[in-house]
Amino acid sequence: MKISREQINRAFNSILPSPVERTAGKGTVEAAVIRAEKSSDSVRLSTNTEEFKRAVEAVKRAPEVRKDRVEELKKAIAEGRYKIDSMAVAEKMLGRILVDRLMGQ
Repeated sequence: MKISREQINRAFNSILPSPVERTAGKGTVEAAVIRAEKSSDSVRLSTNTEEFKRAVEAVKRAPEVRKDRVEELKKAIAEGRYKIDSMAVAEKMLGRILVDRLMGQ
């Protein structure tokens, strides 16, 4: 996420005193800290957070290698039934190259 200078300035200005407050003696760092502590900002997490955590845990528990799929592919190769679609492979390769270039990698 990119944060602009304007966003930073707005955040500081919401905490730091205005020129009027500075001349009235409210321009101290302590006053700014007190105002920040009294602010009513809050963070609410989405209701999907727990569901996301459960999904992450399920992925962590899953084996890295799907043995059933590996065995199925080995058998297909041994029997000569495994065919590679060269056009599909080429499309994926070219697509990956384009995405990498667009993303500047």
